[in-house]
Amino acid sequence: MVQYELSPKIATLDLLYAVKNYSPEKIFIRLVGSSGGTVKVNESLSDKQLSIQKTRSNLAILINNITVFDYKQESDFSKKFAVMYMKSFIIGEYKNYTITEDDYRALPNAVVADTSIIRGVDSSNHLMEIYFPNKIPLKIHSPSNNKQWYHWEIDKKTTSKQ
Repeated sequence: MVQYELSPKIATLDLLYAVKNYSPEKIFIRLVGSSGGTVKVNESLSDKQLSIQKTRSNLAILINNITVFDYKQESDFSKKFAVMYMKSFIIGEYKNYTITEDDYRALPNAVVADTSIIRGVDSSNHLMEIYFPNKIPLKIHSPSNNKQWYHWEIDKKTTSKQ
């Protein structure tokens, strides 16, 4: 699974931008664990409004103005988010997601996808995934510290409310 790491300097701002400018369709939060961890939030957002409010060291996750989770950002690691792209295929009633190895080798904007997921892990070891229909475009922000890969940011020039 290839993920495109958002620049830690602006990752939280990019997350807030995505939630405001794209239409999130699902949010999933669970404890990190080898068997999937305890699920804390698993909500379809059809006919619901997701919003995120930044506080001093946390992100308040709200659905229809009700706080459903407090995403703790007490360490540098918990301020990192990544974007993952997926293609979906309907098989019966199940939606399976897959991207080929060739897709992974391509730059993110060359990948054909119909779903974007912004994901991160907070200070209390909770994985948060926010699913968006369509593809959130990215552009290079800066090289990583070891200069072997790049940090990315949302390309706001191509953004439109989905």
